[in-house]
Parts: sequence; structure tokens; C-alpha cells
Amino acid sequence: MKPTAEKEYSKLEWLFFMVIVPVLFITILTMILFWFLGYDVKGKILTTLNQIPVIEKFIPDAQVNQSTKQNTTSKQNPQLEKTIQELKAALDQKNNQIKQLKTDMVKKDTELAQLQQQINDLTNQAQIKNTSDQANQKEWTDLAKVYSNMDPKNAASILANLNEQEAANILSQMSVDNKSLILEKMDPKKAASLSLKLKSTTPAQ
Repeated sequence: MKPTAEKEYSKLEWLFFMVIVPVLFITILTMILFWFLGYDVKGKILTTLNQIPVIEKFIPDAQVNQSTKQNTTSKQNPQLEKTIQELKAALDQKNNQIKQLKTDMVKKDTELAQLQQQINDLTNQAQIKNTSDQANQKEWTDLAKVYSNMDPKNAASILANLNEQEAANILSQMSVDNKSLILEKMDPKKAASLSLKLKSTTPAQ
């Protein structure tokens, strides 16, 4: 009996080592290879086993669904990654546009500030000139009062020695009667010249 048992045992060993072990090795190696290539080996196996009537009872549907979901997500990742990259690029473009708009706004604000400063400077200059003109006008008016209160002959003598524009400015601030009295006492040529000058001189209001 022993030789027969040993012979049968030897056949089982031969079957195990020569057939089953190589098949398992090749199967495991193939699964590892497919796993490295990105295939969902686990999901495929669970899906296949879940379709066998008896074995499906030992495999929960949750594991199959989870594996299938992971596989789908894995396949969608490249497209999802592409979409994310496109959205990031669009966001960067919008941020650059916002930065450019901010730069333009700062530039415009600077230009407006410069224009406002120029307006303020011109306004100040106009006010200074107006103040100066008013002061000068008051001086001519005061001088005209002085000459009006003088003897016409003396006033005519002094005005005749002044610059014609200055004399005309003073005479323009006088009343018509006072101007006539003073011009009558002047040399006719000087009086005529001053009369012409008075036409171009605006009297004070």
C-alpha cells in the first residue's frame, strides 16, 4: 500500500509544482504588470467573480462598486486634470488683466492729480494777478485823487514829465472835468498825445 500512496502523492506533487505553481506565478506576474500599466485588476477580478452564481455571495457589492468607481475616477483624471489646468490658465489670465487695469487706474489717477495741480497753480496765479491788478488799480485811483486836488497847472506840469502810459493811467481815473482842466494847462502837443493814449487806456470801474 505504501508504494501506491507514495506514487499518488508524487503525482499530486508533480501536478502542484509543474502546473498550479507556474499558473499562479504567471497570473500574479500578469496582474502586477497590468497594475503597473494602470489597469484596475482588482476591479476586473471582483466584477468577474461577482458574476459567478455561487462565488458572488462571498463578494460584497460595495467592494465591486468602490473598485468600479475608483477605476472610473482614474480614467477621468486626465480629462479632469486638463480641465483644472485650463481653469488655472484662465484664472491667471484674468488676474493679469486685473493687475493691468489696476496699473492703468493708478496711471490715470496720477495724470488726473497732475492736471488738478496744474489747474490749482493756474488758479493761484490768476488770483495773484487779480490781486496785483486790484492793488495797482487802487494806486492809480489814489494818485488820481491827489492830482485832482492839486492846482490844474501844477498837476499838468508834473504829469507832462511822467511816462505817457503812467500819465494816461492817472488821468483815466479822474472825472471828465478834472481831466479837461489839467489837459488845458498842458502843451497842446503833449495834451493831444495824452488824449490819444487815454483812448487805449481802460478806466477803473
